[in-house]
Amino acid sequence: EDKEPLFDTADTVKMALTVSIKMLPSIKILKDNIKKALDFGYMEATDLADYLATKGIPFRDAHSIVGKVVLYAIKHQKPLRNLTLDEYKQFCLLFDEDLYDIIKPETIVARRNSSGGTSPSQVRKAIARAKKRI
Repeated sequence: EDKEPLFDTADTVKMALTVSIKMLPSIKILKDNIKKALDFGYMEATDLADYLATKGIPFRDAHSIVGKVVLYAIKHQKPLRNLTLDEYKQFCLLFDEDLYDIIKPETIVARRNSSGGTSPSQVRKAIARAKKRI
């Protein structure tokens, strides 16, 4: 009985890939929509916590501080990168102007440079590996 869920999963993946392959040629990437979505996804939160950790704050405390910053941003309907430095400093005096470079989407993506990460070099490597398999 332990095999049935495995076979069901394999069938589901096979069907999903079949649909995806047919759908891929018609996908249109709307860069403006992606940029808008970045404003309120708060994906920068982990990077902000890492930023505070590099300033000497234990990560668990940095995580808590950033959680409060995110709640503030949500309440005020602002993306994190649109908060002023004074707004950030309400939560921690260690925030400084350099945080704005850390939370740029391009910086966040580039920092994910481990195997399988989102950095441009990792994406190029993944594409090259996929092309070799084809």
